[in-house]
Amino acid sequence: MDFTPALVFPERNNLITGLCQAIVIVKAAAKSGTFITARQALEQGRAVLAVPGHPMDAHTTGCNVLIRDGACLVCIVDDILQAIHSATQQTIPQPPIVGQTRPQTIQATLPLPPSKTQAYQTQRRDLVQTLH
Repeated sequence: MDFTPALVFPERNNLITGLCQAIVIVKAAAKSGTFITARQALEQGRAVLAVPGHPMDAHTTGCNVLIRDGACLVCIVDDILQAIHSATQQTIPQPPIVGQTRPQTIQATLPLPPSKTQAYQTQRRDLVQTLH
């Protein structure tokens, strides 16, 4: 049996991105399969989020490039929840907290205004063109 990983991984990642609402890229080199997965997610209308890395670390250069080209910046969990909320227009589930009030960011509780949604779609389109 001929096993060719170059064909298997993009197909597998295409299935994975199809099942997700958004993908979060935590570590990616400048030339990596991560860009194939990011492009597939964008083509499927999924949100692409990236965690920034140190500019001198070769393993995080790809994340920084994705952010520069329009991927959503992820610094805290609320950034991911906001992206998923924007993609689905569902309410963000809040875990029950007994006896404490949890600080909330305005961005995590309010939907994006139409101008920001349009800007995000433009950034997404630009990112797809960059990845092709």
